[in-house]
Amino acid sequence: MRLFLAIDMPAPTKDAALAARRPLEAASPPVRWSAPEGLHLTLVFLGETDEALLGPVGQAARAVAARHQPIALQLDGHGAFPSTSSPQVLWLGVGGGIAALRALQADLVRALQPLGFEPEQRAYAPHITLGRVHREAAPAQLAQIARDLASAPPPAPADWLASHITLYESQTQPHGPHYSERDTIALG
Repeated sequence: MRLFLAIDMPAPTKDAALAARRPLEAASPPVRWSAPEGLHLTLVFLGETDEALLGPVGQAARAVAARHQPIALQLDGHGAFPSTSSPQVLWLGVGGGIAALRALQADLVRALQPLGFEPEQRAYAPHITLGRVHREAAPAQLAQIARDLASAPPPAPADWLASHITLYESQTQPHGPHYSERDTIALG
């Protein structure tokens, strides 16, 4: 099973994220957009995980979550990985309690290492994935996406309090990934 730990957003925040995505949807056709119900803020991607580790992962996450208070977050501007000039993943940034969010994420990574989960080599970049650019997108389409990102209005103010972590299982489907909630862990 493919697992990841994430922070969910309340419905009004998801609505604001979807509204911020609309200008890109109209102008950027070679993109597979994230399902509205699947919008989340990933903390740690665990990847393929033996089902026997489901309990220990939850226990490690609970121990970390107990030491962290809920975090005030907000939607931030548009961006792309690896860069806006070569977009593969389109995202909305996250602002607010970023120091607390980074501390939570780093503590989770450290707590999961004894279970065999290796930390990612790249620095944690908190974001909400809006969509993924199709591999067959032409250079002109990629250039258009870059222009669309540069001209997209910032998201409407959308603050939320991240009060829990969710352990998700990701299942690949023909229309995109489906996420099943495996555990919910309160912060604080």
